[in-house]
Amino acid sequence: MQMCTDFAGFTPNNNDLNTSVIRMNALQRWPVHQHSTNEELITYTRVLIWQLLGGLLFPSTTGNKIKLYFLELLQGPLGEARRWSWGSAVLGFLYYNMCKATKANMRNIGGCLLLLQIWAWERLPMGRPRNVLPYENLQDMPYGCRWACRHNWEQSSRYTLRIYRDQLDGIRENEFV
Repeated sequence: MQMCTDFAGFTPNNNDLNTSVIRMNALQRWPVHQHSTNEELITYTRVLIWQLLGGLLFPSTTGNKIKLYFLELLQGPLGEARRWSWGSAVLGFLYYNMCKATKANMRNIGGCLLLLQIWAWERLPMGRPRNVLPYENLQDMPYGCRWACRHNWEQSSRYTLRIYRDQLDGIRENEFV
């Protein structure tokens, strides 16, 4: 609780926090305005990065809890965090969670599923929307932005898991990009 007070600028309620996680809706945001101090901006940035780390890049299977150790990573100067290999960490965390999800008793999957979805849409012919932005329109944009447009789902399978399994079983080498 003290770590939240010191580095995130708020004290959470006891029912929002346990020893290793905090409920996502307990994280507070403050408006940033022209009179915000440098310290307020750093605190706001730290909380926003904490939410991105725990909610998008390294989400748990609960969907609404963020690990406190992400805040520990952000305790020093924020510029130090760029030295770490975040991409390989996100990918490793996704692989780990995909392996865990193969167990019979698992009902949910953690990890950056947005990364998995973009990868699947790029590589597998089934289940993806038909409209994507052409590469020429991307220029300096991140690669995943190709899929940030209105989609056409008319020719996509979307009914049952069995259809997807049959299509994956029947995929040929030249169909996998």
